Amino acid sequence: MPYYKLHENVKVRDESFGLLFYICPTTSLVFVASGNMLKSADLYRGGTAAEFAADMESKQIKTVESLLAKLAQRRLLYVEK
Repeated sequence: MPYYKLHENVKVRDESFGLLFYICPTTSLVFVASGNMLKSADLYRGGTAAEFAADMESKQIKTVESLLAKLAQRRLLYVEK
């Protein structure tokens, strides 16, 4: 199972809508409407999709897996396999 962690050039903070990512080299912002599915502290710490979704229902776990994959594809997260 992939292990996800915030990219070193990216900062993130919790917002009412979800997460706000700040890409330091380009000063770009990325808004992610994730509600409270993911927390910035968890992304700084890193973990697997199962760890991020430990207290969620199976439907939400699939959503978290998809969200993490999309964040990794945008290079906001590192992925270790």
